[in-house]
Amino acid sequence: MNNAGIGAVGAFEATPMSLVRQLLETNTIGTMAMCQAVIPQMRARRSGIIVNVTSSVTLGAFPLAAAYTASKQAIEGFTGSLAHELAYSISR
Repeated sequence: MNNAGIGAVGAFEATPMSLVRQLLETNTIGTMAMCQAVIPQMRARRSGIIVNVTSSVTLGAFPLAAAYTASKQAIEGFTGSLAHELAYSISR
């Protein structure tokens, strides 16, 4: 289960790019790295479940959360694609 993350609120134009990078590195790249680390073990066992926890910000647009929302929306898309990619290959 991937549930780690950091949050940030504020106007995007005032958000330092260093914070945007930190959000993406932690919330997005961190989640992807964990998936990449466990997939070989899942293949070896021919079973497993990955649960990527995102945020309620993926359900609708919230003000003052643009960078955070982007980092979590990326995981929504990633998880959907990964599910298709692994659907048949893990259990075979």
